Amino acid sequence: MTLLKIRGVLLDFDGTITEPFFDWKAIKSEMGIGDMLVLEAMEAATPERRAELQAIMSRWEREAVAGARIREGVPALLEALKEKGLAAAVVTNNNSSNVSEVAGRCGLSLPPVLSRDCGRHKPSTEFMKLALEITGTKPEETVIIGDSRLDIVAGCGCGLTTVLIGEDKDKINELAPDYHVRNIPALILLLEELTGVRPG
Repeated sequence: MTLLKIRGVLLDFDGTITEPFFDWKAIKSEMGIGDMLVLEAMEAATPERRAELQAIMSRWEREAVAGARIREGVPALLEALKEKGLAAAVVTNNNSSNVSEVAGRCGLSLPPVLSRDCGRHKPSTEFMKLALEITGTKPEETVIIGDSRLDIVAGCGCGLTTVLIGEDKDKINELAPDYHVRNIPALILLLEELTGVRPG
């Protein structure tokens, strides 16, 4: 068995563990925040305006929870992480309550979840340091897997190996992640290469 190169795995939730749902262009348009990140717009807003933005986001999140579908292959991925002995965590800008509700409804047993409830969020360095404390791994031996710009920026900012999941060619070209996979089965195969450990 080959010595592990990667020991820690950080998994995004919305759009990575679940099928993509959020239409961020529509959300930002409804909020009237231009190209600002949603959570950063909330932080910069007055209390009254923040409440308005939070109400919009909460409605979208409730709809996401109600309609969330797990990506094909996720149960096998979570099992593979255990079999490989990898330290894993879910890193999400959603809140823990929503994640727990979706996981419970879909019968998923997730690794520890770090959410915006901690007072930080992706792509901040502080948030990512908290994630590495959970996995107990160094940046150079940790991979972050996600479907969005925030995931790749967050990983690059801390020296993590980055993996983009999805089939958006424009996003792939723009973000230039270390690796790109189309789906979860392909991700499982990639993790075998990065760790040198095959399950079983």
